[in-house]
Amino acid sequence: MNVLAQAALCAGLLCLFALGAPTSAFAQTNGEAPPSPDSQALAAGLAGLEIAAPDTHIALSRLSRAREDGRVEEALDGFTAWCEDGVQVACLEAEEIRLLAAAPSDPAEARAYHRQACEGGGAPACTQLGVMLDSMQGGERDLLGARAAFLAACQGRHREGCAQLAGQMYVGMGGSIDQEGARLLAAGACAMGGMRGCWAYGTFADEEGRPGEALVFYETACNGRFEVGCFTLFFRKGQIAAAQGRLGDAYDHYASACDRDAGFRGWVCNQAADLALNPENPKADPDRARAHRQRACTLNFTLACTALEASP
Repeated sequence: MNVLAQAALCAGLLCLFALGAPTSAFAQTNGEAPPSPDSQALAAGLAGLEIAAPDTHIALSRLSRAREDGRVEEALDGFTAWCEDGVQVACLEAEEIRLLAAAPSDPAEARAYHRQACEGGGAPACTQLGVMLDSMQGGERDLLGARAAFLAACQGRHREGCAQLAGQMYVGMGGSIDQEGARLLAAGACAMGGMRGCWAYGTFADEEGRPGEALVFYETACNGRFEVGCFTLFFRKGQIAAAQGRLGDAYDHYASACDRDAGFRGWVCNQAADLALNPENPKADPDRARAHRQRACTLNFTLACTALEASP
């Protein structure tokens, strides 16, 4: 499995879907692997989130950007208003903001908090619980529980939860492998504005040898301000340019990836430094090379630190 496939797990989207509050699959597993979900039904549930009016799409996008920019109260007020008008995506966004605002700072307490909210039918809480179980926040790693939690979130039509579930299904983490279902869920989450879903579908296309298609989905995720999507877009463009001998373009792309706050960028920053020292690169610049190397070292990439110590 290559590094992109591994990243899809962090990553880094409904026969079990029920109208109204979702039944928590997490609460039903009892330590056993959850059943394989009906991906077509889950994707159909996501399609029910479709927003017909372009003006509504624009308004919700602006609210999402307000949230990302730290204007959380503005975003919450806006999503709440749209929720009251019957837009379910807005309801889920508002629920997630309130959930995270009230979460305890202690990881173990936060895990218990999200577990309780998930078992009570809160789809965003199920996504948060899945992430904590997968990443060992607040306790031991529980892959079966994480997959079940993401399934419960996706049953509740939480786009992030569906994208996370797709990543686990693609490689068989916490359950059986279902790559066709994973692609369907990721594409469905992406189509409904879930940027992690766009990025996940891109990683699947990349893994399957369709880099051109993958770049389109990475760019979609990046345009939606999903930082991992931007990182992966520039990283892959850098790889492709380097393989084609376009070292100047490769350097530009690796340098852009180095500037993103995501992924394994210590390695990428070090690669940018190497290219900046390559005499065959028309954009070679020793000062830039040292700056990239310093950043890589700051990110705990030990080879960069060693190179800095050895440099004059």
